[in-house]
Amino acid sequence: MTPGKFWEATDVDVVVDEMMLGTWFVPERQITNVLSVTTDRVGSLDRVGYRFAVKRSDGEFVIEQQAYLETDGDTISWLRIMCSGFLPAM
Repeated sequence: MTPGKFWEATDVDVVVDEMMLGTWFVPERQITNVLSVTTDRVGSLDRVGYRFAVKRSDGEFVIEQQAYLETDGDTISWLRIMCSGFLPAM
């Protein structure tokens, strides 16, 4: 889930190239700093939260995402991500 769209896919290439990296972090959006990364477990799920500083042509922003996932060995088998969207840096 992102502020403007609900995404759903089952193909890893679609998830990575079209839904995540190819959409959220195009060349015009430069990650300038990793502000924080946290991990934990919630029941049977792993949780990772991360916050980035991002520079775009219209200013500097902060973006935060929370991901909940299950793994099957070294592979993510189930994933849900919630994104804050691009918020003006203060």
